[in-house]
Amino acid sequence: MGSMLGMPLPPVGTSELLRVLSPHIPDQFINERFVRQRREGRRLRFSAAQLWRVHLLALLTRTFSFNALIRCLPEQEQWRRFAHLPNRFAVPDVRMLKDFRRALGAGVFVRSTTICFGNFWSTRPSMKEPWPSWTRRTYRPAPRIKKQTGNWSARRATLGARSRRPGKTRFFVGYKKHTLRLWISGHTPAIMFAPLVSWATPAHVPEGYLLKPSLWYCRERIHWWPQVVVGDMGYIHQETKRWLRTNWEIAVLTRLKADMQLASPYRHDLPMRCAQGQALGWLNYDAQEGQQWFGVLEAQPLCAACWQRSGCPREFAYEVARHETFLGMIPLNTKAGWKLVHSARSWIEAGAIL
Repeated sequence: MGSMLGMPLPPVGTSELLRVLSPHIPDQFINERFVRQRREGRRLRFSAAQLWRVHLLALLTRTFSFNALIRCLPEQEQWRRFAHLPNRFAVPDVRMLKDFRRALGAGVFVRSTTICFGNFWSTRPSMKEPWPSWTRRTYRPAPRIKKQTGNWSARRATLGARSRRPGKTRFFVGYKKHTLRLWISGHTPAIMFAPLVSWATPAHVPEGYLLKPSLWYCRERIHWWPQVVVGDMGYIHQETKRWLRTNWEIAVLTRLKADMQLASPYRHDLPMRCAQGQALGWLNYDAQEGQQWFGVLEAQPLCAACWQRSGCPREFAYEVARHETFLGMIPLNTKAGWKLVHSARSWIEAGAIL
């Protein structure tokens, strides 16, 4: 790792990233915490550390599911080398991974991840201030209905809606995984996201309900919380955005939905204007009064020919509570808001598939 201290991390999905992370995985800790009973059967062919490394591949190789990962393992030599699987014909199956997760428990998973990435990041140089993103991962369909019971075999699986796709049904039965990811802006070769908090919920649970608990988890467990959160569309309630803005001073930015744009007196692609039509620029956010201030910033404004110029302050305040989504802590029609919601949101969407 000595030669890597001054260099950024390789992009997610590359063999170089697997090579850099592999020495920092606590194999001995995992094997000691998970003592397997010695008995006849195929399930003893793989150690706990090997199975844990296979789970990490699901995050580091941009695969959509464990089924796809297991199908690709025989053909991916670098993946098998990372998982310490020397034989291409001897790889764990999906049932082994499921039984391993059930037997290991979440506590050892969290502790192993803390040791792994805690040791790794302690050897990395300090990076620039990042900003986080709130993204939604792929759907996890549940198995079909059992003929004997008439119930879904997956526990707590529910009916949920997804984006319309050609040839796909509007609804599905299963789970959703919601993740709060940290955008490491100091990583310049490629866009890099580090998962902070993940939730696996029944399909009908909206992601907006999990944003506040995720931020609370960051405050309590790592004693840090983001200042800017970029979310998916307008699914985060305005009440949640207002509470985070007033209590924790966190800016939550989402795009305006179609019905919001029709009802909103503001346009995200047009600047604010005074009553006489002069374009206004964003000045600052007043946290104490809950107001956004806009003023005349153009070099040659229309104010010289305005009949109200003698009594005009050329600065105007807008109550954030009038439209929490549009105004917030960072208005959507400003340069910062436009870049975060439009440019950065497309990068978040692409980087969310890990």
